[in-house]
Amino acid sequence: MRIVFPDPLTWQSGIEFGLQALGELQRRGLSFEFSLRDEGPMLEAAAFAVNQYGMLSKVRWVRRWPRSWTGFDVALFPRVITGEAQPVLNACKQGVLVITSDPGIKQSLPNLYVFGRRDCRELASCIEKVARGGRTI
Repeated sequence: MRIVFPDPLTWQSGIEFGLQALGELQRRGLSFEFSLRDEGPMLEAAAFAVNQYGMLSKVRWVRRWPRSWTGFDVALFPRVITGEAQPVLNACKQGVLVITSDPGIKQSLPNLYVFGRRDCRELASCIEKVARGGRTI
C-alpha cells in the first residue's frame, strides 16, 4: 500500500498522529510505504518519529509533489484543525481513497472517510481495513 501525507509538516496537519498510526501498523506487520515532504517546522519531529517507529525503510522524502495523486492508494490528512479543503477534494476527484480528520470537511464522497481528530488508533484501523479488504472502509 502506498500512502501519502499531502499537507506540509506542521502541527496543524496532524503529522504526529498520522505517524503514530503508521507506527502502530508497522508493529502489526502491515506492508506499506509512505511519502512525506522534506520541509516544514515539524520536519525534525517527523524524522525522529519515523526512526523511533522503525519505518526508515518505508518512508520516501520528497521535495515537491506530483500533479496527480493517482500513484498512491491512500492520501492521509490527519488534521487537528480545519485546513484548506481543495487538496482533500482534489485527491478525491482523482480517485484516491482519502482519510481525513479535518473538522471542516462536510462533503460526502464515495472515496472519502472522516475519522475522529487526534485518534491515531481509529486512523490505524481505517488504513488497515483498506489494506486488508480493498479500497472501501
